[in-house]
Amino acid sequence: MRKTMRNCVAAVALISMAISGCAGKLAPGKLAQKPSVNLRSVRLEDLSFEALQLVADLQIKNPNPFGISLAGLDYRLEVSGHPLLSGTQQGGLKVPAEGEGAVQLPVQIIFHQLHEALGALADADSADYALEVGLRFELPIVGQVNVPLKHSARLPVLKLPEVHLQGIRLKRLSLSAAEIGLVLGVSNPNALSFSLQGLEYSLDVHGARWLSGFAEQLGQVPAKGSAELELPATIDFAQLGRAAYRLLASGGSLPYRLRGKIELGSVLPFFRAAPIAFDKSGEASLLR
Repeated sequence: MRKTMRNCVAAVALISMAISGCAGKLAPGKLAQKPSVNLRSVRLEDLSFEALQLVADLQIKNPNPFGISLAGLDYRLEVSGHPLLSGTQQGGLKVPAEGEGAVQLPVQIIFHQLHEALGALADADSADYALEVGLRFELPIVGQVNVPLKHSARLPVLKLPEVHLQGIRLKRLSLSAAEIGLVLGVSNPNALSFSLQGLEYSLDVHGARWLSGFAEQLGQVPAKGSAELELPATIDFAQLGRAAYRLLASGGSLPYRLRGKIELGSVLPFFRAAPIAFDKSGEASLLR
């Protein structure tokens, strides 16, 4: 029992010495001061058709004659005045006496979640956002203090481009083969232009596989515009059978299913290209 009491007294003494050590560095009658936090920038680090990531760079200044610790931070993001997400980031940063420290806060916004929460943004190219951050610091004697920060700006909102079959152009027809052009349209609802870097596709007509292939470097899709692509191909009736010949010779519409992936690029350094899958079906016009 006496040993336990001696251990408790020793522990209290050590804590008291630590507190008095920090307090002793302050002027008489003066308490520890709150650190100041400056928002150096909020940058767009990653952008794709799926999501974007903002990174807030925070600069911390410690006015005290002793080091302090960042216990953690809480954040809340509103888009167009509506709460979208919130979270907590662990601390660990040590800011030296009368020194500075830096911390980064990444915030990811998933576009489909944004559209689900705010249907009014379905046709918008950008939206207002407000980021609120509260940084929690541990100060001797005073305890934990919170330093709030708020930033407002606009963020881009991307929407998926659409791929559709405009028709099948019949260039030449013989008893053994047909030369055709697969005419595709790519529509871009965004305020940014994109380059057509690659296209993987397959075309089924009347349940039979007519075409499959891959094409690269297909030009540009302008902002708020569309591009037309014509992919040349040869239909071999020895492989597909006479049914394919009769469908083309009839001159009528062709029941089809078009599937594949398209990859779009951008001159923006933070844009991350990713394949966009498409699956379309309907009646294709035979163009001449």
